[in-house]
Amino acid sequence: MRTYVHNWGDHKTAYINDESGFCKVNIYDEGDRIVGELYDLVVFPEHRGKGSGDALLRTAVAAANETINR
Repeated sequence: MRTYVHNWGDHKTAYINDESGFCKVNIYDEGDRIVGELYDLVVFPEHRGKGSGDALLRTAVAAANETINR
């Protein structure tokens, strides 16, 4: 899986993709807490039912945690 993090200034977006689908997570600071929001989780039809969505989501959560801890 490939993970890209883009810094937009006031928030960051992690993009995760591979041949099975893609996922996007926005990470931002609300002042009293850091928030990560899952915007997209898409698994292509030929990869459904094989754990691809779980793998994309786990990678997205790891990318969000890594981004927050930088």
